[in-house]
Amino acid sequence: MPPGAKLTVNNKATRSSSTTRKFVSPPLQPGKDFYYTLKAEFRRDGQPVTVTKRIAVRAGQETLIELGSPSVEGTVTRARQAD
Repeated sequence: MPPGAKLTVNNKATRSSSTTRKFVSPPLQPGKDFYYTLKAEFRRDGQPVTVTKRIAVRAGQETLIELGSPSVEGTVTRARQAD
């Protein structure tokens, strides 16, 4: 995310303002999709920009989201290794 961007998760503001942010969901039921809506607000070339994405997450997976990059705006999901 661009430095200083405002990020909300399901309409709740996050506290961090760094370029990389981490959100940990509550425990999730395995094998089922859960959805979160992420909304980033920032300025690009002096103009206000809002990017909203609805993402699916699953128990045991890490989902990486790119918000605000002019060249890449997408979602990558990868499984976490079991402990």
